[in-house]
Amino acid sequence: MSRSLNSSKRKSHENILFQGFVTLKERFIPTKNGVYPYYSVQTKPSSLIILAFHENHNLLITKEWRYAINEHVYSLPGGLLEEDESLLTGARRELLEETGYDAHNYEVLCECFPLPGLLEQTMSIIVATNLFRAQEPLLDHIEQIESIFMPISQFKEALFSQQGVDAMALAALGAFFLHQNRS
Repeated sequence: MSRSLNSSKRKSHENILFQGFVTLKERFIPTKNGVYPYYSVQTKPSSLIILAFHENHNLLITKEWRYAINEHVYSLPGGLLEEDESLLTGARRELLEETGYDAHNYEVLCECFPLPGLLEQTMSIIVATNLFRAQEPLLDHIEQIESIFMPISQFKEALFSQQGVDAMALAALGAFFLHQNRS
């Protein structure tokens, strides 16, 4: 299901400016006005986000502290896929780690590019149903994540209020609703 992110005919000269958890690349793109420096970020090539529904149709929302913006945002469980890990195995791992919940059913909804102008990565949207509490969350020392069951209507209110909502969560919800209303 994964798309190739590197096209040989689009390759240009590139420099690695930083390499760590992420890699910052500088490419020089030929244009009609000369060479243009273009910057991109590379992480693991695949990520996922999970729409996890409880039996009463409430959505499992995460409230996460995001250091880049210094505030909490509402989001959905998810993260980076490990090397050689299947989408469904990764979805289960991320759901367990971030929330302590597991699901009886996992389904891949679709794949998209979360930020194709900046980030070299694909994101898969996974739907998890029939949730059950399996363990306590296993958060990394830097993660601050709270799990909340919320009706989708309340999540919509958070979106249109002053509360921050992660755009990837909105993309996942949008894909879910589009999938539900396909003709």
